[in-house]
Amino acid sequence: MPYSEVDNAIEAWANKNGLHLFHEWNGKENRFFYHTNALGECYQIVINPPDDGKVKVDVWIIEGNDLVDYHLALSVPSTGLHNVLSNVLKIVKVGMKQ
Repeated sequence: MPYSEVDNAIEAWANKNGLHLFHEWNGKENRFFYHTNALGECYQIVINPPDDGKVKVDVWIIEGNDLVDYHLALSVPSTGLHNVLSNVLKIVKVGMKQ
């Protein structure tokens, strides 16, 4: 399914939280954000295209003091995307290792 199904929700959430939304990677349509927390850890939050009414959100640590492979994957109904993105942002603000 196309991103257009969830783009308004993603854009509104990004604007509310002061995050820059990236729309493509390597010439392919994509949706993702970066967030660096107070510990200096940089996270990438990736929103996958909707599939059968669900959206998968992946969170990766891509830079930090201890570059252990941290990954969080969540699958939610597209109607719950705003809430899951808000919860993910709370997690990365304090660090997934906490």
